[in-house]
Amino acid sequence: MRLWYLHEPDFELEAMFPGDVNIRWARWILDRSIVEREGDCLPNAGELLRYVDRAILALRRGAQVIGDGVCTVCALGEYRYISNENSTAAQNYDLATTGASGHKIFMCDRCGHVQLFFIPDRDARRPEAWPKKPGNR
Repeated sequence: MRLWYLHEPDFELEAMFPGDVNIRWARWILDRSIVEREGDCLPNAGELLRYVDRAILALRRGAQVIGDGVCTVCALGEYRYISNENSTAAQNYDLATTGASGHKIFMCDRCGHVQLFFIPDRDARRPEAWPKKPGNR
């Protein structure tokens, strides 16, 4: 694999293993290990082991990786940012938090499923776990 090009069509794991929903756990680890900038990489083998152990535990529990913003309900749509906890929409749906900030609301563009994520970076428009796409913060 050519370094950080693991999301290029020739190397995309999900395309190589289309029937394996658990392949996202391998991608979750690789996205933190094969990077262009050194500062984006896991700092050492001990931290890599912690990620591998977390992935194994999650797999055993049947957890899902909510990656790329793909809806966890229909798996056909993508989550789109619609508002934060202070918006009128959040207050209308009684989703406003009690003084905590950093919660953002996403809705699937296909089935309408809504997810609330804690994202401490005020300017970010996606959870940290979602791989970065060009132009997507």
